[in-house]
Amino acid sequence: MATSARSLSRLASSVKRQTPSGQNLTRCSCPIAWQSHRRFSATPAPFHRKSKATDPLLDSGNFADIPEMQKVMRHELQRAFNSIDERDAPLDTEMRRVKVGFWGDADPDEYAKTPDDDNFKDDTITSMAHAELEQHRELREYARIIAWDMPSLTALAKPFHLPQQDQILRFRYTTYMGENHPAESKVVVEFCSKDLRPTYLTEAQRITLLKIVGPRYNPDKDTIRMSCEKFPTRAQNKRYLGDLVQSLITEAKEGDSFADIPLDLRHHKPRKPPLNFPSRWNMTKKRAEELAEERKEREIALQKLPVVDGNEAIAIAVRSLPGLSQASPRGVGAGQKEAVGVRVQRGRNPLRQRSISPQAGICSCMYGNISSLLREF
Repeated sequence: MATSARSLSRLASSVKRQTPSGQNLTRCSCPIAWQSHRRFSATPAPFHRKSKATDPLLDSGNFADIPEMQKVMRHELQRAFNSIDERDAPLDTEMRRVKVGFWGDADPDEYAKTPDDDNFKDDTITSMAHAELEQHRELREYARIIAWDMPSLTALAKPFHLPQQDQILRFRYTTYMGENHPAESKVVVEFCSKDLRPTYLTEAQRITLLKIVGPRYNPDKDTIRMSCEKFPTRAQNKRYLGDLVQSLITEAKEGDSFADIPLDLRHHKPRKPPLNFPSRWNMTKKRAEELAEERKEREIALQKLPVVDGNEAIAIAVRSLPGLSQASPRGVGAGQKEAVGVRVQRGRNPLRQRSISPQAGICSCMYGNISSLLREF
């Protein structure tokens, strides 16, 4: 900016020193040579001290256009000053924030600006109803095809024949019943590697082919599977797969055999092996009859067992144990010990005296004898 202002000041001073028209001017040999294409430039003119002035206006001697030149120069100066003012003016970079109401009232309504020429007069149905009606028409069209056209297709039916030995490629297509789908043009080819020998490949060449196809080989089924959907039609994808199989066979015959590389089957996850149970575990008719007889014998044995009578068991226990007899005294019998006081402490309560009576031992003995008698029965 300082350089442009300095050049403008020099240019203004040079214009001010210009003499008006009507005066005799002499050619001035200035050390500064003016360039015609940089006369009104905002940058200073280059200095050429060794060269003479080469201004065409001064060389021609025609000084009648000096006032017009001054007017043009003033106009250029004014425009240069205006451009400097605009460049130095502060930029208003602050973004104005528009307050948006709860219902978005500040947003412009694009539908309000567009005139609505279609006046709805409540004389038709909605778009959803039209879609439902179109679906109903489509279903009725298929119903007519089923009723009238499909029975006539039986005349075009052909019997099924097994593929021949030279037809080893199996192609699979996908149809979406009249709907457009991105995968509709996809074609899948599948073939067994062992079908290629000995007509097309030898055993060593077949192993080379399996190494080339890589993860597309399934060792459980011995099948190679490839697909293509890069072309818009099925015929193109099928042709591409056929050429690809042919190129693989040619490469397995003429290319590198990869004999030093083992066949990699890490991509395949084998299924869990089936559980092999002994043959005698198989449920045959004879085995089912044997199990039925064993169940019947077990039921008969359970029925022959006598039912335990509780009253009789208690009576036997009373007769066999003298301590359970009612005639026995409650005092200390022969061979029995007296009650002994025991001091027991529970928590913060003071010690209190407890006695162990001989009847407690008699009761425990009685219950043990009764349980043993019940087990014997």
